[in-house]
Amino acid sequence: MLETLESIVSEAESTWWRAEAARSVTSKAQAGARIQDIADRYVPVYTVDLLKLAQRDVDLATTEPTLEGVLQRQMTATALIARNVFDVVTDHLWRLYYAGVSTGGRRDAA
Repeated sequence: MLETLESIVSEAESTWWRAEAARSVTSKAQAGARIQDIADRYVPVYTVDLLKLAQRDVDLATTEPTLEGVLQRQMTATALIARNVFDVVTDHLWRLYYAGVSTGGRRDAA
């Protein structure tokens, strides 16, 4: 288990660049699917791991998720933490995607 939110984001970014090197994204829809797939891989699933992350970064447990529809139902504390980890990872990967689009895919520009 990755110990910090920063390490999770870093590993997700590495996975993104490996995926880009293997097969470049040709559409926003493909990017969205790949981003969600990568983010899903890095969100911890065990309660103890989620609580350790929140202990290190309290905002994970206190910030309302940014994606639409997730507050339409009551969330447990661990579901809220997991959702926020997912949001942080997907937000970072989308920034990489848009930076790549604007720079012609050069990694050093992101």
